[in-house]
Amino acid sequence: MTKKALCLILARSGSQRLKNKNMRHFYGKPLIYYSLKAVKEAKIFDKVIISTDSKKIGNYAKKNGIEFPFLRPKHLATKNANIKDVVKHALNWVKKKYGKYKYVQYVFPTSPLRNKYDILRGYNTLIKNKKLELVMSVSETRKSSLTTNILPKNKSLKNFILKKYRPENKIKIPKTYVIDGSIYIGKWNIWYNKKDWFKAYSKAIITPEERSVDIDNESDWYLAKYKFKNLKKKF
Repeated sequence: MTKKALCLILARSGSQRLKNKNMRHFYGKPLIYYSLKAVKEAKIFDKVIISTDSKKIGNYAKKNGIEFPFLRPKHLATKNANIKDVVKHALNWVKKKYGKYKYVQYVFPTSPLRNKYDILRGYNTLIKNKKLELVMSVSETRKSSLTTNILPKNKSLKNFILKKYRPENKIKIPKTYVIDGSIYIGKWNIWYNKKDWFKAYSKAIITPEERSVDIDNESDWYLAKYKFKNLKKKF
């Protein structure tokens, strides 16, 4: 019988821009703590497993009630490792040990403002529509991507912005969104078999701006601290 819900915490040790990011202290706790806390408080997962190449990270997760059954192979813990391969490696282990689960969520520790309600919203969105295969969270971009572009080597601004979106045309620019790294939940076969996840029958949920941050560099770190502090003032 297929079990219901599995959560994979994906936390490699290497970090190019922020050394030991997942274990770096964020308001007195390792950054990963906040993701572990949100996942446990959601109380929807039959099993939560961490995939990491670090014994230190794995043992910390274990002390916080998360299963640490294997070390991720080194070739899946580099900056160039494909996330699809990382997820499938973990699912292969789970399948052999416990069998398949109906729903799988994977979690990065780099979204410390994610809370149990975000996780529940993603899960409930998925299970309420039987045809739905995948749910991801997005957040509104601070500046619309319709007014951004790459620069050529000569730094020419020719056709940099599409004509209809140029300032002189005074058109209301549509909102644009970016996948914010907070929620990734889908049916087992999407993660296990589908090569292009974006061809799945999917739906976005929108993360409120005050909780949307995915820490990749020092600027993100301080933005997350600022937002976290403001969130605490509200409660």
